[in-house]
Amino acid sequence: MAASREFNDLVQVGAKLQNWLTNPNSKCPLTISTLTLDELKSEGWIVRRETVDLPKEFHNRVSRVGITPEQTTFEQVGAMNVNVYTEWDGIIGPTILIIELVNRAEERKIPANLDGEFPWMSQLIKASYDDDRFALMNLRHIFVDTVVNDETRDFFRDYIYPGYSSEEDRISEAPYKVFEDGTPNFHALLGTRIGKTVVYFLLNAHAPGTRTIQRIVSWVDNYSLHLRFDLDITC
Repeated sequence: MAASREFNDLVQVGAKLQNWLTNPNSKCPLTISTLTLDELKSEGWIVRRETVDLPKEFHNRVSRVGITPEQTTFEQVGAMNVNVYTEWDGIIGPTILIIELVNRAEERKIPANLDGEFPWMSQLIKASYDDDRFALMNLRHIFVDTVVNDETRDFFRDYIYPGYSSEEDRISEAPYKVFEDGTPNFHALLGTRIGKTVVYFLLNAHAPGTRTIQRIVSWVDNYSLHLRFDLDITC
């Protein structure tokens, strides 16, 4: 399939984001977030944090990156604002983050008095992972479970998994595909909404030039699209 203008636009956006992430001299507008869960609580957010056994459906996925689920501690974490419906929910553990739900209110629905101060998904995720139990500096793998973002799913339907759709006639399973840093598909995926969220989280957590995304892995299981971002320390 010939590359479309839309695909090329995604490649350019993704390449710029990867440069922000890896180049300490890039003009990246994002800074390390200092938002904490305690601050969210004080502002009326509902914060969730509890030790859990990793659900069975994740066992094979984390085993692929060298984690033994039965011997590892995990926490279910999340934050929700019921007044301005925004919510994130996921699972964290040593070296891994599993994003299960991300939903931020549309800009027009955020009260004017919160304009510029209402947290982004990347800040909520960083605040949840950044605690005393799991060292943020050791994070190596970010899983995105059951991708529901239309832009990202459409990208896979159009360019990666022909026949995959968020509507009817979906394919139930598709094999693992690996996208290495520097390839067009890798950059295009970073340019989608889910890719942006992962990069923004990393830039809210680490200084530019200290982390990189080595590869992105995708697969379809039980009609659902899943992603894994593998990270490395560069400095």
